[in-house]
Amino acid sequence: MFLLGNVRKDFFMKKMLIVFLLFHWMLIFLTAEDADQNSIERFSINWCVGFYGQPEAFSRMSVIGFGFLLFDNHRLDIQNQLEFSNGVIIMEDTGEKYFKKSLVEKISLGMMTRDDLLRPYGFLEGGIGTGGDELYDAFENPLIGNIGLGAGVDIFATKNWSFSLEIGFLGNIYQGEFIPHQGFKLGTMWHF
Repeated sequence: MFLLGNVRKDFFMKKMLIVFLLFHWMLIFLTAEDADQNSIERFSINWCVGFYGQPEAFSRMSVIGFGFLLFDNHRLDIQNQLEFSNGVIIMEDTGEKYFKKSLVEKISLGMMTRDDLLRPYGFLEGGIGTGGDELYDAFENPLIGNIGLGAGVDIFATKNWSFSLEIGFLGNIYQGEFIPHQGFKLGTMWHF
């Protein structure tokens, strides 16, 4: 019976991931045509490094994401981003390492400055992930929920390239327990 339970869990997780990705891509194609082409670009790809702290642990992770514009009226914009993160959490007292992978949906509300140099924004994010103490099969470990909110700024070097800086209050929900932490991300983004 234990083996049958793992097969069901594995099938359910794969099915939920496929539904999540299909819903995200459907949103991209439905909203991309409505975006105004006179201000910022409609799509973006980002890569960043994040550092997170909590009372008894420290973590670092690498994040790659794809985003698209939901709404734009020449200054105010709403962007959606799907991010995949892969990282490690290091427990300070024992030195144990805990690896984590997650898929996060982020909605940001921002405003371009008059000279189109900065885009300050606030964000809300949520997602799912898995974790384990060594390299592991993502579908064999318990689910981790991710939620968070924060603020950031995109600093545009050109019309298509920007650097991003984010600070947020994030949390993981693991086996019914909420684990809060503060986060800091630094990255780069290509807009097209």
